[in-house]
Amino acid sequence: MCNLHGEGVAQDEVEAVRSFHLVAGQGDKNSLYSLGICYNRGEGCEQDFAEAARWWQLAAEQGHVDALANNARCYRIGEGKPQNFKEAAGWYRRAAEQGDSNAQLRLGDAYRRGEGVPQSDHEAVRWFRRAAGQGDSDGQYHLAHGYSMGRGWGRKNPREAARWYRLAADGGHARAQCSIGCFYQRGLGGLPVDHGIAAVWWRLSAAQGHTPAHMMLGKMLVLSQIPADVREGAKILARLAQVVDLRFTTYRLEALQVLQSHADKREVV
Repeated sequence: MCNLHGEGVAQDEVEAVRSFHLVAGQGDKNSLYSLGICYNRGEGCEQDFAEAARWWQLAAEQGHVDALANNARCYRIGEGKPQNFKEAAGWYRRAAEQGDSNAQLRLGDAYRRGEGVPQSDHEAVRWFRRAAGQGDSDGQYHLAHGYSMGRGWGRKNPREAARWYRLAADGGHARAQCSIGCFYQRGLGGLPVDHGIAAVWWRLSAAQGHTPAHMMLGKMLVLSQIPADVREGAKILARLAQVVDLRFTTYRLEALQVLQSHADKREVV
């Protein structure tokens, strides 16, 4: 993709697309894939998701790993072609078997949900483990969750859950940061009970906008009985109580309950 990115020649996206067409006509899988990128982004041509999907399909049929994953994505979300979870899972499998960590993650999620493949926690965890082994933080999080809930293994394994949550959390995964905070709060997975460390992880998670972390942090601070912390926690919960997104109704109601309980205790004092 030299022309497209201005490597060695003046950048000319239209000329790049023309060049890709010439080489793609000879069956070059990299040019087929690159044409898909151009049409998907509208670089050097009009944006056309159907054309992008068509070129990725041709490249995928030759085993181009990124094209395999992109073709699967097109089937999964119905972009440029009809949505088809079974086709998506099939193409993700081919990319996953070539070692693509995102495809491994997506295939694991397909098994977890039963989308395009028979629902299987065991298969889901197997693919999550392969993605996690390559450092994919989403894969690490889902693997940890499997260990935490006992899914795919037949029994819970808190120590392994803590290990993989920590790896994902270290990689900046917001949900993993919230989860490892909960493990420190409760002393799970062989970790010591340490509310200070729990708060550190919840702050990191909350900074990324993860609502459950806001709830955990605010609740712990309000119950701490340390005036400065109580005030901070009350502010966090007050903001959470204003959330109107229906997905977070449970957290909003819990925040209101904690705030009301805190107010009642102050009146008694």
